[in-house]
This record gives sequence, structure tokens and C-alpha cells, in this order.
Amino acid sequence: MSCIISHAPSYESLPDFLTHKELCQYLRIGHNRAYALSQRIDFPKVPFGNRYVFPKQQVKEWMERQAEAHRNPKALKALGK
Repeated sequence: MSCIISHAPSYESLPDFLTHKELCQYLRIGHNRAYALSQRIDFPKVPFGNRYVFPKQQVKEWMERQAEAHRNPKALKALGK
């Protein structure tokens, strides 16, 4: 099942802690990619019961660091940089 939607919600409209589905929508990625990210040791997540939630601000900062580290102008543009 894909989490990708045609129109991603704005950063400001998202809650402070994202569910898996909201993470997919925010990053415009599918379920498998979001799952792979959540398995990374360096990806920001907080255990919540038997699942994770993702702190929105920390996810944004992580994405900015990744884009800058890889000098990916397209990713930086998507983040509003």
C-alpha cells in the first residue's frame, strides 16, 4: 500500500509528531522507503507503544543535513532552502 499522495500537506499543517503515514506524505515517499528510513539509527524517531512517531522538526533538520551533505540542490529546493 502506497502512502504517496498528489498534494503533500504543508509543513505548518502537520502535527509535531508524525505517524508513518504522515511521514510518507511529508517526504512524498512510499511505505517501503519510509520503513527503511525508520530503521536507520541516525533517523529521528520516538518509540510510542509498538510503533514509532517522528518528531517533525528533527525530521526536517535531518533531511536538511542529508541534502547538504550530498549537495543535492533538488532536495534543498524541496525543503525551501
